[in-house]
Amino acid sequence: MGDETRRPEAALPARYGLTAAELRIATELAAGSSLRAIADRHRISYETARTQLKAVLSKTGTRRQSELVSLVLLGTGSGR
Repeated sequence: MGDETRRPEAALPARYGLTAAELRIATELAAGSSLRAIADRHRISYETARTQLKAVLSKTGTRRQSELVSLVLLGTGSGR
């Protein structure tokens, strides 16, 4: 069994064209971190984190963080 089977988020970069920073935002949100905590942990501004989140939402076709979390955890989503 490959990593993509065990970790649904592993397919996100290839499927949606996410950068490493965008993937980090998505997976850490799915793990329960707040955007503010993610920004602090990675020593980026909150506005930079928001910009990355907006890019993730756009690329994945999701409109809310809860939809993004579902996509990351379950591998579901818009099917783009």
